[in-house]
Amino acid sequence: MSTPEELPPDGVKIISLLRSMGVTAYEPRVIQQLLDFQYRYTAECLQDAEAIAERSLGPRPEVTMPHVVLATELASAHTFTNPPSLKVRGKGMLFMT
Repeated sequence: MSTPEELPPDGVKIISLLRSMGVTAYEPRVIQQLLDFQYRYTAECLQDAEAIAERSLGPRPEVTMPHVVLATELASAHTFTNPPSLKVRGKGMLFMT
């Protein structure tokens, strides 16, 4: 899967995103890794939203936008980390030089 013709539409969008960010050189497997991450993250968020909907009060557990938003926020909290503050980064730079 190295040419856009061989990629799914999401892969073509990832290539477009990389180009818009100024990334011109990358290994072909990077696209597949980003696709895998995207699919896995989306599936996890939707499964979590479904679990939240099942535990919510109501006559029928239907997944709604608030369930998806909450699931995405929860997934982001444990999947991604924020960069250190400028204060911490400033101290780190002193030790690196």
